Amino acid sequence: MEKQNVCKYNFNRSSDLICTNFVHERNESQHEESIAKCHGLYVVINGSGTLSVQEKQKDIKRGDIFLIRRGSRFFIRSSDSLEYCYVKFHGRRSDELIERIDSCGDTVYRSESDIIPFWTHCIDVAEKGNVDLLSESVLLYTFAQLKPMPPEQSSLFSTMVEVTHDNFSDSDFNLLSLAAKIGYDDKYISSVFKKHKGITYSRYLRELRLQHAVFLMEQGLVSIKNIAILSGFGDPLYFSKVFKTAYGSTPKEYIKKIQTESKE
Repeated sequence: MEKQNVCKYNFNRSSDLICTNFVHERNESQHEESIAKCHGLYVVINGSGTLSVQEKQKDIKRGDIFLIRRGSRFFIRSSDSLEYCYVKFHGRRSDELIERIDSCGDTVYRSESDIIPFWTHCIDVAEKGNVDLLSESVLLYTFAQLKPMPPEQSSLFSTMVEVTHDNFSDSDFNLLSLAAKIGYDDKYISSVFKKHKGITYSRYLRELRLQHAVFLMEQGLVSIKNIAILSGFGDPLYFSKVFKTAYGSTPKEYIKKIQTESKE
């Protein structure tokens, strides 16, 4: 008999760290290449297989932990009875969590302790009333087990991220503004940022603004113009265009989806 996947959804949208899907994957439903619509933290529960992220492939086995960032092209394929659990998450705090681990290091990590029983227990007992608490607990506990970036390597990068988070809602803020605020050459900090983050600064800033837009929608805002302005997009039409590219639906369609889910 084919094993069935277990997928539990969280419809709580009131936090700046939102864990949407809590899944125990027993079949190869992610074996075709796709683009991640939000961040995902994964733990291999059993067996072995292959992980491909941005066309870079690595072998994975029981106990491995890996992170798939939103916007990454990826697939996961089994070679020997592969099973894994994952939490999909987004929100303003999500990037802060990711930045606390070595974004320049390997895609695959190991924990110093066996976290598998904790993951499987939490997903087994998760239900509508507690899935938000359990999935967030699993996420935070697992991040706490991973090796953080050495301080001497991350000081400038951390400053760039902090200043960006403080100013992204200003539509005039960009790489040149950041360079002026922290007193560095814009080309230099652009290269530093891409080295640490793996994406360009302009893409990061755009994604941060989009995440904030989603947060505002989930808090009940429905005016596209206001959402765009509060998220750092000076032009609502441009905001709608980049939002649809990132999420596959227009802002209005996304708001309607949130409203429908909240009634279920």
